Amino acid sequence: MSEFRIDPETGDYSLASTGLPEKTTSLLQPAYVRLRTELGQWMHDPSLGSRYHELERVKITPAVEAQTVEFAEQALRPIVEDGRATKVTIETVESSRVGRRVRGRITDNIDRLPERIDFILPVG
Repeated sequence: MSEFRIDPETGDYSLASTGLPEKTTSLLQPAYVRLRTELGQWMHDPSLGSRYHELERVKITPAVEAQTVEFAEQALRPIVEDGRATKVTIETVESSRVGRRVRGRITDNIDRLPERIDFILPVG
């Protein structure tokens, strides 16, 4: 399924040389939307999203970083359950003043090539 590509750095659509939004079949798009959307706030699918917002104003500790990994895995699990991916792995979370960098891999169900997940989820 083709979707418009979202630039994870800006949150805006990426534009092709024609000025129109680029299309992509990458699973990074649904991963980005699921991680950045607050769980229960998507009108057409209340199960879409993550609980990451619960950690936005929490002091950074190893326990909070572990909770961030758990919330990211929960948010991305439906991509595996619906058959679009065979595996999602969150490898690390690095915290800074601007956000938490979530890194991992998502392997699609078609060509079985893992793509790198590398998103910064903003804090507050």
